Amino acid sequence: MDVSDQSFNQKESHNHHEEEKYIVYKSCLWKLFSNCHHCSYPCEVTSHTKGSLLVIKQHCPHCVEDRSWHSQPMIRDMPAGNIQLSSAILFTGASYVKVLRVLNAAGIVGISATTYKEHKQQYLEPTIWGVWSDRRMDLFRQLLSMPGGLVLGGDGRSDSPGHSAKYGSYTTMELRLKKVIDIKLVQSNEVGSSNAMEKEGFIRSMYLLQQHGLAVDTIITDRHPQIQKYMREQMPDVTHYYDVWHVAKGFIRSLEKLSKVCPEVKPWLKSISNHMYWCAASSHGQSPDVIVAKWQSLGNHIQNKHINHGPLFPACLHADPGTQTKPKKWLKPSTKGCEKVVDMINKTQVLRDVRKLSPGQQTSNVEAFHSLIIHFAPKSVHFSFLGMLTRLCLAAMHFNENAGRKQAHNRDGEPVFIIRYPKFKKGGYTLQAKKVNPTFEYVDDLMNTLFDKTLVDPTHLLEKWHSVQARVPATLSAKFQRPIKADAVEQHVSRFSKSNM
Repeated sequence: MDVSDQSFNQKESHNHHEEEKYIVYKSCLWKLFSNCHHCSYPCEVTSHTKGSLLVIKQHCPHCVEDRSWHSQPMIRDMPAGNIQLSSAILFTGASYVKVLRVLNAAGIVGISATTYKEHKQQYLEPTIWGVWSDRRMDLFRQLLSMPGGLVLGGDGRSDSPGHSAKYGSYTTMELRLKKVIDIKLVQSNEVGSSNAMEKEGFIRSMYLLQQHGLAVDTIITDRHPQIQKYMREQMPDVTHYYDVWHVAKGFIRSLEKLSKVCPEVKPWLKSISNHMYWCAASSHGQSPDVIVAKWQSLGNHIQNKHINHGPLFPACLHADPGTQTKPKKWLKPSTKGCEKVVDMINKTQVLRDVRKLSPGQQTSNVEAFHSLIIHFAPKSVHFSFLGMLTRLCLAAMHFNENAGRKQAHNRDGEPVFIIRYPKFKKGGYTLQAKKVNPTFEYVDDLMNTLFDKTLVDPTHLLEKWHSVQARVPATLSAKFQRPIKADAVEQHVSRFSKSNM
C-alpha cells in the first residue's frame, strides 16, 4: 500500500479482520516504549510473542509506572492476527508451508504449523463447508425456477497420476449456467479400487440432485464404461452424450500412430478432427444416423469422392476442392494408408461413439475447472480427506464467481487476445481472448462468516460439519497393523551400510 496521509479514527472497530495491518520493524517500535510517557525517564522494556501477537511490558523505575501493550485484539482468547493469517492462507488456496517459509525468510514473526492446523480443523473447514453449502442451495433454487431439465457436464479427477490414486473427485456442472453445482470426493478404500471412484462419485451426485427434486434432461461425459452402463440401466430416460474432444482425442491418437508408418496420413489429422466436430455441431436436432452418415462420408472425401455417399448424406457441402489455396494431397484408393484410415472410420466402436456425440454443450468448462483445482489442491501435496474436500469447495466457489468473466479491452477499447503455444499443438498456436482479472468476493464472504458467525456462535455451522465428519472414511493404512516405532528403528538395516556387508 502506498504511503498516504490518513486521518485516525479513535473509535474502535469491531470488524478487526477488515482493519489495515502494517509491517513494523522492532527498532522503530521500541522507540515508542524506551521512555516513560509520563515522566520521559528511560524505562525497562520486556516483550513476548504468541504467534503473530506481540506483548510489550514497560516499567518506569522513576515513577513506578507499569504499562502493558498488545499489538492486536483478542477473539475468543485467540490473537486476531493469528486466526486471520490462518484463514487468509487457506481461503486463498495457498500453501501454509510456503507462506510460513516466506514470513520466516523476511524475519516476520508468524504462527506455527501446529497453530495453523488447529485453526483449520476447529474453525476454517467448518466455515468453508457452511458457505459452500449455502451457495450450492442457492444454485439449486435457481435451477428449480428454470424451465426444462438440467443439462449437466460431468467428469472425474484423481488426486495423483496413474492408477493408484487415493482420492477421486467427481464434478457435476450445469452447462447452461457454467457453474459447478456439486462435487463429490471418494476415497479408494470406499469402493475397492481407484478405478471405481469416478462411478461412485457420479452416483452420489445424481442421488443428491434427486433428493432436491432436480430433474436431469441431458448428461455429457467422457466415455467412461462404468458410467455408460449405469446410465443405460439406471437412467434410461436421460439423454447421454459424449464430449467431442474426448472422442476426437482418442481417434486422432490412433491416427498419429498410423501416420508413423504411412506418412501420407499426417496432413489429414487436423482436418479429420475438425470433421468430427462439424458432424456433431451441424446435426443439432437430427437423428444419430445422420451424424454417422456425415462421419462415414469422410472415407470418400479423403479419396476425392464428394458425391453418392448415401441417402442420409448424399454429397459433401463444401466448395469445389479445386478452389482451395492449399489443397491437400488426396489419399490414393487401395493404398495401405487409405485402407487403414477408412477401416478406422468405419470401426464399430467408433461409429457407436459418433452416434452419441454432443451436438451442443461440451465439457470443456469442466476440464477448465479441473485445471483450476491444481492451484487449490496440487497433486504433489497430500491432504487429509476433509482438507481435500474443503479445498475442492474453495475451487468451486472461485470458478463459479469467475466463470462468466468478460473479455478485457485495451485503452483504445479494442478486445485483447493472447497467443499461446500449448504442448499438444506440437509447435502450433492457439488464440485466446484475455479475460478481465478475477474477483475474490467469496474470500470476503468466508472472512465475514468466520469472524461474524463461526467465532461468535458456531453452533449452526458445526452441526453441518459434524455430519460431514461422520462420513469420513478410514485411512488406507487403518487395516494394517502399526508397528512400534522403537522396534522398527532397531530392525532397520540400510542396504548400503558397510557394517552390514
